[in-house]
Amino acid sequence: MGEIENILNRRRRQYEYELVELQTADNVDNALQQECEQLLKTSIHITDSVDPYHSNFEPIAIAKNALPKRSSFSWGRIVSLSFFVFALVLLLHSTVEDSPNDSTPPPVLEPNEMEQEEAYSHQSTPTFSQTPTNHSSTSSLQFGSPFIVLTEGGCSGTTAVGHYIRNIVSMHGFHKTEHVNFEFLHANQYNSRKHKHKNQYYQDIVTERNMTKEEEIENYRDLVIESIERAQEVAIETKSLMFFKANVKQYKKLHSRLDDLDGGASSYAGVYRENILDRCICMVRDCFHEVKDFGISVFGANGTEADLCFDRRFHPEVDVQAYFTNVKGCLKEDEWRVNFICGQGFDSFSSENLFLFETSMEDNDFEASVNTWMEFVKPLLQDELEWDLVASALEEGRGTRTEPSSQENKVYNYEEVKEEMTGINEWEGQERIR
Repeated sequence: MGEIENILNRRRRQYEYELVELQTADNVDNALQQECEQLLKTSIHITDSVDPYHSNFEPIAIAKNALPKRSSFSWGRIVSLSFFVFALVLLLHSTVEDSPNDSTPPPVLEPNEMEQEEAYSHQSTPTFSQTPTNHSSTSSLQFGSPFIVLTEGGCSGTTAVGHYIRNIVSMHGFHKTEHVNFEFLHANQYNSRKHKHKNQYYQDIVTERNMTKEEEIENYRDLVIESIERAQEVAIETKSLMFFKANVKQYKKLHSRLDDLDGGASSYAGVYRENILDRCICMVRDCFHEVKDFGISVFGANGTEADLCFDRRFHPEVDVQAYFTNVKGCLKEDEWRVNFICGQGFDSFSSENLFLFETSMEDNDFEASVNTWMEFVKPLLQDELEWDLVASALEEGRGTRTEPSSQENKVYNYEEVKEEMTGINEWEGQERIR
């Protein structure tokens, strides 16, 4: 019966945590918030009322008897709505991938596009197949030590990475540090969709010191490091986990200081997109500044320059393609980034391997993905990491995407690009024709 008692205790702590998260959440309808709060309080009451040593341990019957008389909820409805609330809380803390224009709402993409990962924080409510564990009160983790994911930059699938890290962390009974989202190092940026800054600690420092824009720019790196150290203090106090991404440029400027933080040294893992042609195509279609010398975004219908850029993701009905003027230059630039990530002395993982489970329902592929994620988040969760919990966190995305479509449909001058790449061994296998 000890195992049953442990399950009940974990559930009660999880409901209590969800209640606190809901009460402190922003932009939630008051009526919905009150209804959900009552639901969670009822769930806590039910959990407290269950006798783990009951001779038959029939939770459905016990739960119905444990309900307050004024409640008309059935046990099944309470359980399903409780998990809905839990998923809602997770969704409230999700983040948006880098974009050339951060003021845009979440994108809508064709289901077979690799870059659909850029919209992961807006996907349907996750459903966990296993009750989250709670270790935060007894964990030996070194809270305050940031876990930093080194990435190529935009169009590399890191929103999906952040989404699943949050799921995995929650399934293990932990939560992320307050005001530390996955784009934390974009410290001076404002997310107009969520009506909040990407790094609130940074903004607090600037406001407290009444800094001018010139002073802010001049001291930017110092301010970013100070904001991280403030967040570390909160992480240590609340026993929460810090994790965020850094692109190559940010990492090169900050990594020496990230390894010498007052609140604990950083740990790292790298993520890169193995098919660099896919990333180049996505970057050109989105008009990212770093590929301005390699191509332009055009309308597929007539080849004229398109001005939708990142907003193309809101208009899947419009055929926007990449027109390359220097595909070799783009591939060389991104190849350098991938080699840089893989040469930093910590483990690096391709997004294709991390998300294999999303394009397959095969058990072997799912197991391989779980094993890859186990290695990937090991620096963050260390000895607390459990295979079954990682599998449960990934289950929601299993088989949800089709295989990537032909690149020919996304590159206006595809034949020219194909001919230019022919015979270059280092880029062999980058092309995909169907």
